[in-house]
Amino acid sequence: MPILTLLWSAGLPFLRPMSSAAFASLSLKNFRDLPEGLVISGLGISAALMLLVPTITLTLSVALSWVVLRSRLRWRAVFDFFAFLPHAVPKIVFSVAAWLLALFVLRNVLPIYGTIWILVPVYVVATLSYGTRMINGALIQIHRELEESAMVAGAGLAATLRAVLLPLLRPAILYAWVWVALLSYRELTIPVVLSTNDNQPLSVIVWSLVLSNSSGQASAVAVTMLALMLPVLFVYATIARRAGIARI
Repeated sequence: MPILTLLWSAGLPFLRPMSSAAFASLSLKNFRDLPEGLVISGLGISAALMLLVPTITLTLSVALSWVVLRSRLRWRAVFDFFAFLPHAVPKIVFSVAAWLLALFVLRNVLPIYGTIWILVPVYVVATLSYGTRMINGALIQIHRELEESAMVAGAGLAATLRAVLLPLLRPAILYAWVWVALLSYRELTIPVVLSTNDNQPLSVIVWSLVLSNSSGQASAVAVTMLALMLPVLFVYATIARRAGIARI
């Protein structure tokens, strides 16, 4: 029903109940009149976030999960605590904190406000708990004897990670990567605080159009966002099926 409502709104000059007159006014005008430059820029920002955020998040998640579950550090539980802490903190808190930090502390040292580089670290912090939970669940099922056998055979830590752990963790990493990528694609709370005209993802563009009473164009951009995700999901389903990760 939400998707059908978006399609209905995207085809109308203004939102109205279903009727014969409303059906007669359906058209693609909202799609043709979209601010092309803004949408293309938003698409580029969203695509960059979908690539950077899950890659960085999963790299940190694998490292943190290994420290928590495999290392013998005395305070390793502290790492797990801070990895899960972002899940309990509202995203608006991270957004406002990053906004103040970028404008009043790092302004002259690291001018990242108004760029994608202010969004990436906040996205990573906000999604780190998701990545670590999934990797923790997968890593805890891999017995230590596999790593011990590799080390007895002469493999170092890096070789053991590369040849033993990462291949076994690949299904979980792939699932977590796609999940975090989708969370980054749809995220609104963080960018609505930190975005300017130069770093607006598609979600903020939809929100801006809603605030400007352009519900038809907002729906058109939202439908475009959904359509652009279909090839990504198809590629993921194909890879997962061929790799035996899922029976799709």
